[in-house]
Amino acid sequence: YDEEATTPAAALLVKLSEHVSLYANYIEGLSQGATAPMTAANAGDVFAPYKSKQKEVGLKVDLGDFTHTLSLYEIKRPSSYLDPNSNIFSFGGEQRNRGVEWGFFGSPLDNVRLMGGVAHVDPKITKTEGGVNQGKTATGLPKLQGKLGVEWDTPVLDGLTLTANATSVSKQYISDDNTQSIPGYTIFDLGTRYATRVASRPVTLRASVTNLTDKAYWGTPLLSSLGLGAPRTFELSASVDF
Repeated sequence: YDEEATTPAAALLVKLSEHVSLYANYIEGLSQGATAPMTAANAGDVFAPYKSKQKEVGLKVDLGDFTHTLSLYEIKRPSSYLDPNSNIFSFGGEQRNRGVEWGFFGSPLDNVRLMGGVAHVDPKITKTEGGVNQGKTATGLPKLQGKLGVEWDTPVLDGLTLTANATSVSKQYISDDNTQSIPGYTIFDLGTRYATRVASRPVTLRASVTNLTDKAYWGTPLLSSLGLGAPRTFELSASVDF
């Protein structure tokens, strides 16, 4: 594409006190256009990049060792859909996501760090050609997500840190008319890292297992495909700073 686009952004931060801040922002973003899926009559057609518009207001409370954030947002962007009569994939609708998100991070105890949050989003299809599926929930977005992570610097060995994470996702619709969905899931990860020095160079050794319980779940759906989520996976790595 040989085109130009302007994507403005504006932000405002108001510090109410030493520990409390309010913020607001408006952002327009440019994203790559979709490609018609293989099941469509116009399979392979590539659509032009599109703009999304986001409005957000939020609150940040910094308590020193612990910080909380709370935000409300709305995102509008063009939506794609498959016409049930012609089987033609097009990009002329509108999707509106309204959500609220609470996040936190900090150190409630010495050598212990917590981070996580909960997000609720209401993704609606607000405009479609001829009103087909208008008002339905958009596909590929869970309404509820939650994450919790913890890190512990053990006293057993200086530089040794243990980590644990949990991620929970609610069900997602995979059909435009909301007749088909995939169930939600919760997965757990464990890990450890060891920071030391080798030949006077900082070295970090890492080991982790993701999806500890080997939970079978569906990954994030794409336009015309649905794949399984990653199974239990073991990873080892090392990094050296020069």
